[in-house]
Amino acid sequence: MSDTIDQTLWYKIRYTPLRDALRGRLTARLDLRRPLEETALPAEIKQVLRRVVKATRLWRLEQIEVLHELIAHFNDGIASGVSAGELIKTFGNERQAAQLIRRAKRRNRPLPWHALRFAGWSTTALFVLYCGYAAYFFAGRPSPRVNYVAVVNQAIENTPVEDRGWTFYRRALIGADYRDSVNFSFQRLNRLATEDRRKELTEFVSTHRAQIAWIREGATKSRLGWVTGAKGSGNDPELWPQQSQNPIDETGEPLSMATLPPLSGLSYLAMMLRADAIVAGQTGEGKGMLQDIYSTLDLARQAGEKGPLLLSLISMSISEMAMEDIEQALEHPTLIKKEDWLALSRRLSQPKVAADFFSFQPDRMFFDDMLQRAFTDDGSGNGRLTPVGVAFFFSDATYPDTRTRWWERAAQPVAGLIVPSRRKLKEEYTRVIDLAEANLKLALRNADWHRAQGPRSVGAFLINQMLPSFSSSHGAAERLLGHRDGVVTGIALELYRQEHGRYPESLNALVPEFIHEVPADRITGAPVHYRIAAGRPLLYSVGADRKDDGGRYTLNPQQAGYWNSNAEDAPKGDWVLFPTAN
Repeated sequence: MSDTIDQTLWYKIRYTPLRDALRGRLTARLDLRRPLEETALPAEIKQVLRRVVKATRLWRLEQIEVLHELIAHFNDGIASGVSAGELIKTFGNERQAAQLIRRAKRRNRPLPWHALRFAGWSTTALFVLYCGYAAYFFAGRPSPRVNYVAVVNQAIENTPVEDRGWTFYRRALIGADYRDSVNFSFQRLNRLATEDRRKELTEFVSTHRAQIAWIREGATKSRLGWVTGAKGSGNDPELWPQQSQNPIDETGEPLSMATLPPLSGLSYLAMMLRADAIVAGQTGEGKGMLQDIYSTLDLARQAGEKGPLLLSLISMSISEMAMEDIEQALEHPTLIKKEDWLALSRRLSQPKVAADFFSFQPDRMFFDDMLQRAFTDDGSGNGRLTPVGVAFFFSDATYPDTRTRWWERAAQPVAGLIVPSRRKLKEEYTRVIDLAEANLKLALRNADWHRAQGPRSVGAFLINQMLPSFSSSHGAAERLLGHRDGVVTGIALELYRQEHGRYPESLNALVPEFIHEVPADRITGAPVHYRIAAGRPLLYSVGADRKDDGGRYTLNPQQAGYWNSNAEDAPKGDWVLFPTAN
């Protein structure tokens, strides 16, 4: 080795390949000067070699290999008697030579390197494409055309204020010092209904006599009369002093943020009616008790009429209270006349299937409003997802959060790549909602909710996230209808007993004078079961376990009506339809 190269320890460490160092050898063979110092080639050839090797831009070990090959090539030329100038001229263009050498060496590199190189270029290309698509995605803006809040309110606002039930319900809630938190619970009402606390319940009814009269008056109106939206009935400082207003931007108010009637408030109104009905029954006021029952049924109708699923469920809950009031009234059957019992029975018998409790139009409008506020609009019912739409579908918010972290913002275009178009989502939603509507027109035992779920896809996932649980609501409606069947048949049995001095041996004796037909067991489809127990009629379904236990109550009577599960896991006993109190 030439003495001009200082072989210090640092020099050896610097120019030793890692593989040699791991073997404990400091070879310093990565120094490109070393081979050139050791060869006897002319200086002008060394300069050419130095420039060509550097221009290859190869790995250091590859450059060393190239340098040794070129040194050997020029040594062979010098040994054959060719001059240095002639060899340089024959060698050709240095840049072209470096490029050819680079290509050859790179082709011989190991397969993992080629795979990583391909992955790197692919990633870069995808990143560039993603950046382009992101610019396209963030340029998208929704263009809402329909003010669905105004559509919902149109019929209500055309109704005079004095003809709206809410006008009177509001007075009752304010007069009862209601503040969106029920201070008179259903459990407390049941406790007060006992004999030892009758005085306390009577005092409550007496104190709220004016409010009960307002509720009765409101129930006579054709519609609830709740005006939705930020400037509607919910904007009432007398009822909700701390009520915060939903934000409204230039696109208008989304239907998803429109205020609904206070659900607990509606239940509170029904419980006040029920308290009055209990006291009326205890004091022998049949007319007042009947009026409370009708008012409760009318309140239920108003709450659920053309409303979203949540209000329909509240409506059914209020209807269930009315059924319990009627059961209690049957403890004092002579307080109500036969013709009034028959009229009430006809009123109760109007709903035939679960679909009679639900309106699908609000949910369709809600989805259409979501689409117009989440997607662009090409004028023909199609469009692509926008950044606002990501907030709708993935953030449970109507407007994008200005505090969104940069990486979350950068990932938003991914949603635009995977979420179907506006038209496809609309088609899938229409398919699912049509199937749900068809199912609710059937008895639950005949419905096919698995078909309504459809194939697994991103679009189906998003739709299922926004769709209310119609299948569980179907079960709730069937349980209400089952209880209703029991109450209507209980009325018929009592009227039969009043005329004949005894209960009939078969329900067929009630047809057609007292009931139109013998109701079916909603679990099996067979006629509902009937027998006399301890001198009283007992109506029941076989229950979730689908076994006839002779009308035996389960430990949890409500569970007996949840029959769309595995019969082996169902509670043992029957689903008693009348009387429901054990």
